[in-house]
Amino acid sequence: MNTTRRCASCGLEISPSLTGKYCYNHQQIFDSLVAEHKAFLDANNAISWKDFLSKKLNDRMGNEVEKVINRELNSLY
Repeated sequence: MNTTRRCASCGLEISPSLTGKYCYNHQQIFDSLVAEHKAFLDANNAISWKDFLSKKLNDRMGNEVEKVINRELNSLY
């Protein structure tokens, strides 16, 4: 049985030391997005995760960031 996990964004093998659905680089991007969304919420800017990601996607953040955002948006549907 093959237990190799692949990054949900780029398909690279995920290190066994990582617990998420992303490789190291894409996990860093995801963690940054989560932290930024939390900062929005802490500043009383009520915005859903979906709306936040959609806004970030419109900001044209770069290809690797867009991959993570698209993966997260797709998982919401």
